[in-house]
Amino acid sequence: MNNYKTSAQLKSLAKGQLLGRYGTVIGAFLLMELVMLSFTVITSLFVDQTTVFGLILNYIISFLTGLFAGIFSAGQAYICLNISCKRPCKASDVFYGFNHHPDKALLLQLVISLISFTSMIPSCIFSYIAAYTRRMIYIFPACVFLIIGTLIAVYFSLCFSQVFYLLLDFPDYTVSQLLTLSKKIMKGQKGRLFYLLVSFLPLYLLGLLSCCVAYLWIIPYVNQTSSNFYLDLMKNRQNENR
Repeated sequence: MNNYKTSAQLKSLAKGQLLGRYGTVIGAFLLMELVMLSFTVITSLFVDQTTVFGLILNYIISFLTGLFAGIFSAGQAYICLNISCKRPCKASDVFYGFNHHPDKALLLQLVISLISFTSMIPSCIFSYIAAYTRRMIYIFPACVFLIIGTLIAVYFSLCFSQVFYLLLDFPDYTVSQLLTLSKKIMKGQKGRLFYLLVSFLPLYLLGLLSCCVAYLWIIPYVNQTSSNFYLDLMKNRQNENR
């Protein structure tokens, strides 16, 4: 019999787990953002974005930089799972993924990024045509494909939302196996996760009022809650297989 925790229970659990650990999770978040921001600053300083070549190069560098987010995602998952399981961890563990299967983390992020990118291509094409020809008739299909592309991107992001946690628990699995397993365990659970993530929107909006400073607490809170969602998911799956 399934006994999944509610969103409120997962959030409450995360709050309790983070007591006394905020220094670690905030430090990890700042380290990650510092590295990612460095790439962005270097790009803006040395790439002339006023030329077509510069824009293309900037896009490629941004895409490649985004791939490294996958390695950091593995590190964040490692920290959150350690906190959930009451194991020691430190801020520098956000780099855990760089020493443990970084190739798989990159490939996982590549697949997720390519799906999101591909789903938006039709909308981008019509938007470009509308801007180039200045004909409003292309605005409608651009908006329609934007909605469809967003729905596709959200669906697959939910399907593959557990891959970095699974990478930690099943390091010997191939990228294909991790994607398949994530899709399998998320069957019937995508709506539950979507509701959980959407429930944080008011916090994100409030965070804007603090000039985003509050995100130092909000994002680790969201990540920790997501970690508890994964553990709850796997616990109930084990009960089903007994």
